[in-house]
Amino acid sequence: MTLEDPSLMVEHRESQNETVISGLGSTHLQVVLEKMQAVYNIDVGTRFFLSLIWS
Repeated sequence: MTLEDPSLMVEHRESQNETVISGLGSTHLQVVLEKMQAVYNIDVGTRFFLSLIWS
């Protein structure tokens, strides 16, 4: 999916055995999750958190 959407970032955290998906906001991530379920038949558990980056 990252090839289709370069603003999507995927990181696997081995220490917690979880995969973190980062995007442009909650709507963007909701669309990604819906596509994962519809196209790839993947049902995922989610936790949302807000991360602010100041520059």
